[in-house]
Amino acid sequence: MAELLLSNARVVTMDPACPSAQAVLARAGRIVRVGADAACRRAASAGARVIDCCGMVVLPGFIDPHLHLLAWAAALRAVDCTDARSIDEIVRRIRERAADLPPGTWVRAVGYDESRLAEGRHPTRWDLDAATTAHPVRLVHRSGHALVLNSRALALAGITVASEEPPGGVIDRRLSDGEPTGLLLEMNEVVARAVPPLPRAELVAGLREAGKRLLAAGITAVQDLSHTNGPDAANVLAALARESGFAPRLLPPAEGWPGDAAALSGDVARPIKVMLRETGERPVPDVAELAAIVRACHARGRAVAVHAVERRTVTAVVEAFTRAGVRGGEARHRIEHAGVCPPELARRIAALGLIVVSNPVFLAESGDRYLRDVAPADQPYLYDTAGLAAAGVRVAAGSDAPVVSADALATVRAAVTRTARSGTVLPGTGLDPERATALVTAAAAHAAGVEAELGRIAPGLAADLVVLSAEPHRAHARVAMTIIGGEVRWRREPDGEDRAYW
Repeated sequence: MAELLLSNARVVTMDPACPSAQAVLARAGRIVRVGADAACRRAASAGARVIDCCGMVVLPGFIDPHLHLLAWAAALRAVDCTDARSIDEIVRRIRERAADLPPGTWVRAVGYDESRLAEGRHPTRWDLDAATTAHPVRLVHRSGHALVLNSRALALAGITVASEEPPGGVIDRRLSDGEPTGLLLEMNEVVARAVPPLPRAELVAGLREAGKRLLAAGITAVQDLSHTNGPDAANVLAALARESGFAPRLLPPAEGWPGDAAALSGDVARPIKVMLRETGERPVPDVAELAAIVRACHARGRAVAVHAVERRTVTAVVEAFTRAGVRGGEARHRIEHAGVCPPELARRIAALGLIVVSNPVFLAESGDRYLRDVAPADQPYLYDTAGLAAAGVRVAAGSDAPVVSADALATVRAAVTRTARSGTVLPGTGLDPERATALVTAAAAHAAGVEAELGRIAPGLAADLVVLSAEPHRAHARVAMTIIGGEVRWRREPDGEDRAYW
Protein backbone atom coordinates (compact mmCIF):
# COMPACT_ATOMS: atom_id res chain seq x y z
CA MET A 1 0.00 0.00 0.00
CA ALA A 2 1.53 3.32 -1.08
CA GLU A 3 2.25 6.22 1.22
CA LEU A 4 -0.08 9.20 1.29
CA LEU A 5 0.99 12.68 2.35
CA LEU A 6 -1.58 15.40 2.98
CA SER A 7 0.32 18.67 3.02
CA ASN A 8 -0.41 22.39 3.28
CA ALA A 9 -3.43 21.67 5.46
CA ARG A 10 -5.06 22.91 8.64
CA VAL A 11 -5.00 19.60 10.50
CA VAL A 12 -7.31 19.37 13.52
CA THR A 13 -6.26 16.12 15.18
CA MET A 14 -8.73 15.81 18.09
CA ASP A 15 -5.66 14.56 19.95
CA PRO A 16 -4.79 16.65 23.05
CA ALA A 17 -1.11 15.67 22.71
CA CYS A 18 -0.86 17.47 19.36
CA PRO A 19 -4.04 19.46 18.66
CA SER A 20 -3.04 20.91 15.29
CA ALA A 21 -0.58 20.36 12.46
CA GLN A 22 0.16 21.17 8.84
CA ALA A 23 0.55 17.69 7.39
CA VAL A 24 -0.28 14.01 7.84
CA LEU A 25 1.73 11.09 6.51
CA ALA A 26 0.12 7.65 6.17
CA ARG A 27 1.80 4.36 5.32
CA ALA A 28 0.22 0.91 4.96
CA GLY A 29 -3.14 2.27 6.04
CA ARG A 30 -1.88 3.86 9.27
CA ILE A 31 -0.83 7.31 10.31
CA VAL A 32 2.94 7.43 10.81
CA ARG A 33 3.60 11.14 11.25
CA VAL A 34 1.65 14.28 12.12
CA GLY A 35 3.33 17.67 12.22
CA ALA A 36 4.95 20.37 10.15
CA ASP A 37 4.99 20.15 6.38
CA ALA A 38 8.76 19.98 6.13
CA ALA A 39 9.11 17.21 8.71
CA CYS A 40 6.39 15.06 7.10
CA ARG A 41 7.90 15.57 3.64
CA ARG A 42 11.31 14.45 4.91
CA ALA A 43 9.75 11.33 6.40
CA ALA A 44 7.90 10.44 3.19
CA SER A 45 9.39 8.06 0.64
CA ALA A 46 10.13 9.15 -2.92
CA GLY A 47 7.06 7.29 -4.20
CA ALA A 48 4.57 8.80 -1.76
CA ARG A 49 1.39 10.28 -3.20
CA VAL A 50 1.31 13.95 -2.19
CA ILE A 51 -1.95 15.87 -2.02
CA ASP A 52 -1.73 19.63 -1.58
CA CYS A 53 -4.75 20.51 0.54
CA CYS A 54 -4.44 24.21 -0.32
CA GLY A 55 -5.13 25.26 3.25
CA MET A 56 -8.25 23.14 3.67
CA VAL A 57 -9.20 21.52 6.99
CA VAL A 58 -8.23 17.89 7.69
CA LEU A 59 -10.08 16.00 10.43
CA PRO A 60 -10.35 12.39 11.55
CA GLY A 61 -12.89 10.58 9.40
CA PHE A 62 -16.39 11.08 10.76
CA ILE A 63 -17.97 8.21 12.70
CA ASP A 64 -21.72 7.56 12.90
CA PRO A 65 -22.28 5.43 16.03
CA HIS A 66 -26.04 5.08 15.59
CA LEU A 67 -27.77 4.24 12.33
CA HIS A 68 -29.73 1.35 10.83
CA LEU A 69 -27.97 0.15 7.70
CA LEU A 70 -30.36 -2.45 6.35
CA ALA A 71 -33.40 -0.28 7.07
CA TRP A 72 -31.65 2.58 5.27
CA ALA A 73 -30.75 0.37 2.33
CA ALA A 74 -34.36 -0.80 2.09
CA ALA A 75 -35.64 2.77 2.39
CA LEU A 76 -33.46 3.84 -0.52
CA ARG A 77 -35.29 1.30 -2.69
CA ALA A 78 -38.77 2.24 -1.45
CA VAL A 79 -41.20 4.96 -2.53
CA ASP A 80 -39.71 8.12 -1.06
CA CYS A 81 -42.30 10.30 0.68
CA THR A 82 -39.92 12.48 2.70
CA ASP A 83 -40.73 15.60 0.70
CA ALA A 84 -44.43 14.86 0.17
CA ARG A 85 -46.58 17.75 1.32
CA SER A 86 -50.03 16.17 1.04
CA ILE A 87 -51.69 12.79 1.36
CA ASP A 88 -52.77 13.11 -2.27
CA GLU A 89 -49.09 13.32 -3.24
CA ILE A 90 -48.28 10.19 -1.21
CA VAL A 91 -51.17 8.34 -2.84
CA ARG A 92 -50.00 9.40 -6.29
CA ARG A 93 -46.46 8.17 -5.70
CA ILE A 94 -47.64 4.83 -4.34
CA ARG A 95 -50.07 4.42 -7.23
CA GLU A 96 -47.25 5.00 -9.73
CA ARG A 97 -45.02 2.38 -8.07
CA ALA A 98 -47.89 -0.13 -7.85
CA ALA A 99 -48.52 0.24 -11.58
CA ASP A 100 -45.03 -1.21 -12.19
CA LEU A 101 -45.50 -4.22 -9.90
CA PRO A 102 -47.48 -7.46 -10.33
CA PRO A 103 -50.69 -7.64 -8.28
CA GLY A 104 -50.08 -8.98 -4.80
CA THR A 105 -46.55 -7.56 -4.58
CA TRP A 106 -45.90 -5.43 -1.52
CA VAL A 107 -45.45 -1.72 -2.14
CA ARG A 108 -42.97 -0.28 0.34
CA ALA A 109 -43.04 3.47 1.02
CA VAL A 110 -41.14 5.49 3.61
CA GLY A 111 -40.50 8.88 5.13
CA TYR A 112 -43.85 10.64 5.50
CA ASP A 113 -44.23 13.24 8.24
CA GLU A 114 -47.81 14.13 9.15
CA SER A 115 -46.70 17.51 10.50
CA ARG A 116 -45.59 18.51 7.00
CA LEU A 117 -48.73 17.36 5.20
CA ALA A 118 -51.42 19.83 4.17
CA GLU A 119 -54.03 17.70 5.90
CA GLY A 120 -52.11 17.81 9.20
CA ARG A 121 -52.79 14.14 9.94
CA HIS A 122 -51.53 10.64 9.32
CA PRO A 123 -52.77 8.86 6.19
CA THR A 124 -55.26 6.04 6.78
CA ARG A 125 -55.87 2.63 5.27
CA TRP A 126 -58.63 4.17 3.16
CA ASP A 127 -56.27 6.80 1.78
CA LEU A 128 -53.82 4.09 0.76
CA ASP A 129 -56.64 1.97 -0.69
CA ALA A 130 -57.15 4.83 -3.14
CA ALA A 131 -53.63 4.14 -4.43
CA THR A 132 -54.15 0.40 -4.86
CA THR A 133 -56.24 -2.44 -3.52
CA ALA A 134 -54.45 -5.01 -5.67
CA HIS A 135 -51.23 -4.64 -3.67
CA PRO A 136 -50.54 -4.62 0.07
CA VAL A 137 -49.02 -1.26 1.03
CA ARG A 138 -46.75 -0.44 3.97
CA LEU A 139 -45.99 3.25 4.52
CA VAL A 140 -43.38 3.87 7.23
CA HIS A 141 -43.26 7.13 9.19
CA ARG A 142 -40.05 9.19 9.05
CA SER A 143 -39.33 8.21 12.70
CA GLY A 144 -39.53 4.49 11.97
CA HIS A 145 -41.79 4.05 15.01
CA ALA A 146 -45.12 4.29 13.19
CA LEU A 147 -46.49 2.90 9.94
CA VAL A 148 -49.71 2.84 7.94
CA LEU A 149 -51.10 -0.20 6.12
CA ASN A 150 -53.80 -0.34 3.48
CA SER A 151 -56.70 -2.76 3.91
CA ARG A 152 -55.01 -5.60 2.04
CA ALA A 153 -51.86 -5.28 4.13
CA LEU A 154 -53.88 -5.20 7.37
CA ALA A 155 -55.58 -8.44 6.36
CA LEU A 156 -52.25 -10.12 5.58
CA ALA A 157 -50.88 -8.96 8.93
CA GLY A 158 -53.94 -10.40 10.68
CA ILE A 159 -54.95 -7.08 12.22
CA THR A 160 -58.71 -6.74 12.62
CA VAL A 161 -61.23 -4.97 14.81
CA ALA A 162 -60.82 -7.84 17.31
CA SER A 163 -57.02 -7.66 17.48
CA GLU A 164 -55.38 -6.93 20.80
CA GLU A 165 -52.46 -4.55 21.02
CA PRO A 166 -49.06 -6.07 21.78
CA PRO A 167 -47.09 -4.72 24.78
CA GLY A 168 -45.92 -1.22 23.92
CA GLY A 169 -47.84 -1.17 20.62
CA VAL A 170 -50.88 0.86 19.57
CA ILE A 171 -53.54 0.10 16.95
CA ASP A 172 -55.23 3.38 16.02
CA ARG A 173 -58.99 2.87 15.67
CA ARG A 174 -61.99 4.69 14.27
CA LEU A 175 -63.99 6.03 17.19
CA SER A 176 -67.36 5.10 15.75
CA ASP A 177 -66.80 1.34 15.49
CA GLY A 178 -63.27 0.46 16.64
CA GLU A 179 -62.15 -0.44 13.12
CA PRO A 180 -58.36 -0.10 12.68
CA THR A 181 -57.48 3.01 10.68
CA GLY A 182 -54.27 1.42 9.41
CA LEU A 183 -52.02 3.53 11.65
CA LEU A 184 -49.87 1.37 13.92
CA LEU A 185 -47.40 2.57 16.54
CA GLU A 186 -44.40 0.49 17.66
CA MET A 187 -45.68 -2.57 15.79
CA ASN A 188 -42.98 -3.00 13.17
CA GLU A 189 -42.13 -6.52 14.29
CA VAL A 190 -45.77 -7.62 14.04
CA VAL A 191 -46.07 -6.30 10.50
CA ALA A 192 -42.64 -7.57 9.46
CA ARG A 193 -43.86 -11.16 9.90
CA ALA A 194 -46.28 -10.60 7.02
CA VAL A 195 -43.91 -8.73 4.69
CA PRO A 196 -41.57 -10.86 2.59
CA PRO A 197 -37.87 -9.96 2.76
CA LEU A 198 -36.62 -7.46 0.24
CA PRO A 199 -34.92 -9.32 -2.63
CA ARG A 200 -31.20 -9.54 -1.98
CA ALA A 201 -30.35 -7.68 -5.18
CA GLU A 202 -32.49 -4.76 -4.02
CA LEU A 203 -30.86 -4.76 -0.60
CA VAL A 204 -27.39 -4.82 -2.16
CA ALA A 205 -28.30 -1.92 -4.46
CA GLY A 206 -29.62 0.08 -1.51
CA LEU A 207 -26.51 -0.59 0.55
CA ARG A 208 -24.30 0.47 -2.35
CA GLU A 209 -26.16 3.79 -2.52
CA ALA A 210 -25.95 4.21 1.26
CA GLY A 211 -22.20 3.66 1.08
CA LYS A 212 -21.81 6.36 -1.56
CA ARG A 213 -23.80 8.81 0.51
CA LEU A 214 -21.72 8.10 3.60
CA LEU A 215 -18.48 8.68 1.71
CA ALA A 216 -19.82 11.94 0.29
CA ALA A 217 -20.60 13.00 3.86
CA GLY A 218 -17.06 12.22 5.03
CA ILE A 219 -18.24 9.30 7.16
CA THR A 220 -15.62 6.56 7.30
CA ALA A 221 -17.07 4.23 9.96
CA VAL A 222 -20.58 3.32 11.11
CA GLN A 223 -22.20 1.30 13.87
CA ASP A 224 -25.56 -0.33 13.27
CA LEU A 225 -27.79 0.00 16.37
CA SER A 226 -30.83 -1.96 15.16
CA HIS A 227 -32.65 -3.81 17.94
CA THR A 228 -33.73 -6.45 15.41
CA ASN A 229 -30.13 -7.58 14.88
CA GLY A 230 -29.56 -11.21 15.79
CA PRO A 231 -26.36 -13.02 16.80
CA ASP A 232 -25.33 -13.38 13.15
CA ALA A 233 -25.86 -9.71 12.20
CA ALA A 234 -22.14 -8.93 11.97
CA ASN A 235 -21.60 -11.70 9.41
CA VAL A 236 -24.71 -10.72 7.45
CA LEU A 237 -23.68 -7.06 7.26
CA ALA A 238 -20.11 -7.96 6.33
CA ALA A 239 -21.28 -10.23 3.49
CA LEU A 240 -23.64 -7.59 2.10
CA ALA A 241 -20.91 -4.96 2.38
CA ARG A 242 -18.54 -7.09 0.32
CA GLU A 243 -21.21 -7.75 -2.27
CA SER A 244 -22.21 -4.11 -2.58
CA GLY A 245 -18.72 -2.58 -2.42
CA PHE A 246 -19.68 -0.74 0.77
CA ALA A 247 -16.51 1.15 1.73
CA PRO A 248 -16.97 2.66 5.23
CA ARG A 249 -15.78 0.54 8.14
CA LEU A 250 -18.42 -1.57 9.84
CA LEU A 251 -18.03 -1.26 13.60
CA PRO A 252 -19.40 -4.06 15.82
CA PRO A 253 -23.19 -3.87 15.37
CA ALA A 254 -25.63 -3.94 18.25
CA GLU A 255 -27.37 -7.19 19.12
CA GLY A 256 -31.03 -7.03 20.08
CA TRP A 257 -31.92 -8.24 23.57
CA PRO A 258 -33.23 -11.77 22.94
CA GLY A 259 -35.24 -12.08 26.15
CA ASP A 260 -32.75 -14.43 27.78
CA ALA A 261 -29.09 -13.73 28.47
CA ALA A 262 -28.25 -17.34 27.64
CA ALA A 263 -29.23 -16.63 24.01
CA LEU A 264 -26.70 -13.82 23.58
CA SER A 265 -23.77 -14.25 21.23
CA GLY A 266 -20.31 -14.34 22.72
CA ASP A 267 -19.09 -11.19 20.94
CA VAL A 268 -18.41 -8.80 23.82
CA ALA A 269 -17.61 -5.95 21.39
CA ARG A 270 -21.28 -5.77 20.39
CA PRO A 271 -23.60 -3.69 22.60
CA ILE A 272 -26.99 -5.11 23.53
CA LYS A 273 -29.78 -2.89 22.22
CA VAL A 274 -32.90 -2.55 24.36
CA MET A 275 -35.93 -0.65 23.10
CA LEU A 276 -37.76 1.25 25.83
CA ARG A 277 -41.17 1.75 24.25
CA GLU A 278 -42.96 4.96 25.12
CA THR A 279 -46.48 4.70 23.71
CA GLY A 280 -48.36 3.38 26.74
CA GLU A 281 -48.97 4.67 30.25
CA ARG A 282 -45.60 3.31 31.36
CA PRO A 283 -42.44 2.36 29.52
CA VAL A 284 -42.01 -1.22 28.33
CA PRO A 285 -39.98 -2.93 29.72
CA ASP A 286 -40.57 -1.40 33.16
CA VAL A 287 -37.80 -0.29 35.50
CA ALA A 288 -37.54 -3.61 37.34
CA GLU A 289 -37.29 -5.64 34.13
CA LEU A 290 -34.81 -3.22 32.59
CA ALA A 291 -32.65 -3.38 35.74
CA ALA A 292 -32.60 -7.17 35.44
CA ILE A 293 -31.53 -6.92 31.78
CA VAL A 294 -28.77 -4.47 32.68
CA ARG A 295 -27.46 -6.76 35.45
CA ALA A 296 -27.51 -9.81 33.19
CA CYS A 297 -25.65 -8.08 30.35
CA HIS A 298 -23.17 -6.36 32.62
CA ALA A 299 -22.32 -9.66 34.30
CA ARG A 300 -21.41 -11.05 30.88
CA GLY A 301 -19.22 -8.09 30.01
CA ARG A 302 -21.73 -6.68 27.51
CA ALA A 303 -22.51 -3.00 27.10
CA VAL A 304 -26.20 -2.07 27.07
CA ALA A 305 -27.55 0.59 24.70
CA VAL A 306 -31.05 1.66 25.71
CA HIS A 307 -33.37 3.56 23.37
CA ALA A 308 -34.99 6.35 25.39
CA VAL A 309 -36.27 9.65 24.00
CA GLU A 310 -38.76 11.27 26.34
CA ARG A 311 -37.97 12.65 29.79
CA ARG A 312 -39.89 9.87 31.53
CA THR A 313 -38.12 7.09 29.67
CA VAL A 314 -34.68 8.63 30.17
CA THR A 315 -35.57 8.83 33.86
CA ALA A 316 -36.61 5.16 33.76
CA VAL A 317 -33.20 4.21 32.33
CA VAL A 318 -31.42 6.10 35.12
CA GLU A 319 -33.64 4.43 37.72
CA ALA A 320 -32.94 1.01 36.20
CA PHE A 321 -29.15 1.43 36.25
CA THR A 322 -29.37 2.77 39.80
CA ARG A 323 -31.47 -0.19 40.90
CA ALA A 324 -29.14 -2.60 39.12
CA GLY A 325 -26.14 -1.15 40.93
CA VAL A 326 -24.32 -0.83 37.61
CA ARG A 327 -22.14 2.03 36.43
CA GLY A 328 -20.88 2.73 32.94
CA GLY A 329 -17.21 3.61 32.68
CA GLU A 330 -15.27 1.09 30.65
CA ALA A 331 -18.43 -0.99 30.20
CA ARG A 332 -19.61 1.69 27.71
CA HIS A 333 -23.27 1.48 28.70
CA ARG A 334 -25.22 3.95 26.58
CA ILE A 335 -28.47 5.86 26.37
CA GLU A 336 -29.51 6.31 22.76
CA HIS A 337 -31.16 9.68 21.96
CA ALA A 338 -31.98 11.15 25.42
CA GLY A 339 -34.21 13.57 23.53
CA VAL A 340 -35.28 15.56 26.59
CA CYS A 341 -32.71 15.68 29.37
CA PRO A 342 -32.84 18.53 31.91
CA PRO A 343 -29.81 19.34 34.08
CA GLU A 344 -30.82 17.29 37.12
CA LEU A 345 -31.24 14.21 34.95
CA ALA A 346 -27.97 14.89 33.11
CA ARG A 347 -26.14 15.01 36.45
CA ARG A 348 -27.54 11.61 37.41
CA ILE A 349 -26.45 10.18 34.05
CA ALA A 350 -22.94 11.55 34.62
CA ALA A 351 -22.79 10.08 38.12
CA LEU A 352 -23.62 6.65 36.66
CA GLY A 353 -20.90 6.99 34.03
CA LEU A 354 -23.35 6.42 31.16
CA ILE A 355 -22.61 7.58 27.62
CA VAL A 356 -25.31 9.45 25.70
CA VAL A 357 -25.45 9.11 21.91
CA SER A 358 -27.55 12.13 21.01
CA ASN A 359 -29.07 13.34 17.73
CA PRO A 360 -28.66 17.13 17.50
CA VAL A 361 -29.32 16.91 13.74
CA PHE A 362 -32.97 16.37 14.70
CA LEU A 363 -33.02 20.03 15.79
CA ALA A 364 -32.30 21.01 12.20
CA GLU A 365 -34.70 18.51 10.65
CA SER A 366 -37.63 18.84 13.08
CA GLY A 367 -36.96 22.00 15.06
CA ASP A 368 -40.06 23.83 13.86
CA ARG A 369 -42.25 20.88 14.83
CA TYR A 370 -40.59 20.72 18.26
CA LEU A 371 -41.34 24.40 18.82
CA ARG A 372 -44.98 23.70 18.04
CA ASP A 373 -45.46 20.37 19.83
CA VAL A 374 -42.96 20.19 22.72
CA ALA A 375 -43.73 21.92 26.02
CA PRO A 376 -41.83 25.22 26.24
CA ALA A 377 -40.24 24.14 29.54
CA ASP A 378 -38.65 21.16 27.79
CA GLN A 379 -37.45 22.90 24.62
CA PRO A 380 -34.05 24.08 25.99
CA TYR A 381 -33.23 20.46 26.86
CA LEU A 382 -34.02 18.92 23.48
CA TYR A 383 -30.92 17.04 22.28
CA ASP A 384 -29.00 19.26 24.67
CA THR A 385 -25.43 18.20 24.00
CA ALA A 386 -24.08 21.34 25.70
CA GLY A 387 -26.05 20.65 28.87
CA LEU A 388 -24.99 17.01 28.91
CA ALA A 389 -21.33 17.94 28.44
CA ALA A 390 -21.55 20.60 31.16
CA ALA A 391 -22.90 17.96 33.55
CA GLY A 392 -19.90 15.73 32.84
CA VAL A 393 -21.63 13.24 30.53
CA ARG A 394 -19.56 11.69 27.74
CA VAL A 395 -21.72 12.52 24.74
CA ALA A 396 -21.45 11.48 21.10
CA ALA A 397 -23.85 11.93 18.20
CA GLY A 398 -25.36 9.75 15.49
CA SER A 399 -27.77 10.29 12.63
CA ASP A 400 -30.30 7.50 13.26
CA ALA A 401 -30.45 7.07 9.46
CA PRO A 402 -32.81 6.44 7.74
CA VAL A 403 -34.76 8.71 10.12
CA VAL A 404 -32.60 11.49 8.65
CA SER A 405 -29.71 11.33 6.22
CA ALA A 406 -26.31 10.58 7.67
CA ASP A 407 -24.74 14.05 7.58
CA ALA A 408 -21.99 14.69 10.14
CA LEU A 409 -21.57 18.33 9.11
CA ALA A 410 -25.28 18.97 9.72
CA THR A 411 -24.92 17.28 13.12
CA VAL A 412 -22.02 19.54 14.12
CA ARG A 413 -23.78 22.70 12.94
CA ALA A 414 -27.00 21.79 14.74
CA ALA A 415 -25.15 21.11 17.98
CA VAL A 416 -23.47 24.52 17.78
CA THR A 417 -26.37 26.65 16.55
CA ARG A 418 -29.57 24.77 17.56
CA THR A 419 -31.10 26.14 14.37
CA ALA A 420 -33.97 24.57 12.42
CA ARG A 421 -33.97 24.37 8.63
CA SER A 422 -36.29 27.38 8.57
CA GLY A 423 -33.67 29.47 10.33
CA THR A 424 -35.51 29.51 13.66
CA VAL A 425 -33.22 29.11 16.66
CA LEU A 426 -34.44 26.77 19.38
CA PRO A 427 -34.10 27.72 23.06
CA GLY A 428 -31.06 26.42 24.88
CA THR A 429 -27.29 26.61 24.73
CA GLY A 430 -25.22 25.55 21.76
CA LEU A 431 -22.12 23.41 22.12
CA ASP A 432 -18.72 24.95 21.41
CA PRO A 433 -17.36 24.02 17.94
CA GLU A 434 -14.49 21.85 19.22
CA ARG A 435 -16.73 19.68 21.36
CA ALA A 436 -19.33 19.57 18.59
CA THR A 437 -16.66 18.20 16.24
CA ALA A 438 -15.73 15.60 18.85
CA LEU A 439 -19.33 14.31 18.81
CA VAL A 440 -18.68 12.73 15.41
CA THR A 441 -14.97 11.92 15.84
CA ALA A 442 -13.24 11.18 19.15
CA ALA A 443 -16.38 10.90 21.28
CA ALA A 444 -18.11 8.71 18.69
CA ALA A 445 -15.08 6.41 18.61
CA HIS A 446 -15.17 6.14 22.40
CA ALA A 447 -18.89 5.36 22.43
CA ALA A 448 -18.31 2.54 19.93
CA GLY A 449 -15.25 1.26 21.80
CA VAL A 450 -12.81 1.90 18.95
CA GLU A 451 -10.88 4.92 20.25
CA ALA A 452 -7.60 2.99 20.05
CA GLU A 453 -8.06 2.82 16.24
CA LEU A 454 -10.24 5.71 15.13
CA GLY A 455 -11.46 9.20 16.00
CA ARG A 456 -8.11 11.02 16.24
CA ILE A 457 -5.20 11.85 13.95
CA ALA A 458 -2.19 10.38 15.71
CA PRO A 459 0.66 8.02 14.84
CA GLY A 460 -0.41 4.39 14.96
CA LEU A 461 -4.10 5.01 14.34
CA ALA A 462 -5.94 4.09 11.16
CA ALA A 463 -5.51 6.66 8.38
CA ASP A 464 -9.22 7.53 8.14
CA LEU A 465 -9.45 11.22 7.27
CA VAL A 466 -11.81 13.80 5.85
CA VAL A 467 -10.77 16.97 4.04
CA LEU A 468 -13.16 19.92 4.38
CA SER A 469 -13.38 23.29 2.65
CA ALA A 470 -13.82 24.99 6.05
CA GLU A 471 -14.26 24.24 9.76
CA PRO A 472 -17.13 21.76 10.19
CA HIS A 473 -19.43 24.14 12.07
CA ARG A 474 -19.33 26.70 9.26
CA ALA A 475 -22.45 26.86 7.11
CA HIS A 476 -20.36 26.81 3.91
CA ALA A 477 -18.21 23.81 4.90
CA ARG A 478 -18.25 20.99 2.35
CA VAL A 479 -16.54 17.61 2.16
CA ALA A 480 -13.74 17.71 -0.42
CA MET A 481 -12.22 14.25 0.12
CA THR A 482 -12.81 11.10 2.15
CA ILE A 483 -9.91 8.78 2.95
CA ILE A 484 -10.15 5.30 4.50
CA GLY A 485 -7.07 3.33 5.44
CA GLY A 486 -4.85 5.79 3.61
CA GLU A 487 -6.76 5.43 0.34
CA VAL A 488 -8.89 8.14 -1.25
CA ARG A 489 -12.39 6.66 -1.48
CA TRP A 490 -14.32 9.77 -2.49
CA ARG A 491 -13.50 13.24 -3.70
CA ARG A 492 -15.18 16.30 -5.14
CA GLU A 493 -13.49 17.07 -8.42
CA PRO A 494 -12.55 20.64 -9.44
CA ASP A 495 -15.46 20.66 -11.88
CA GLY A 496 -17.86 20.06 -8.98
CA GLU A 497 -18.53 16.42 -9.84
CA ASP A 498 -18.58 13.88 -7.00
CA ARG A 499 -16.58 10.72 -7.54
CA ALA A 500 -16.50 7.55 -5.46
CA TYR A 501 -13.60 5.10 -5.73
CA TRP A 502 -14.58 1.48 -5.11
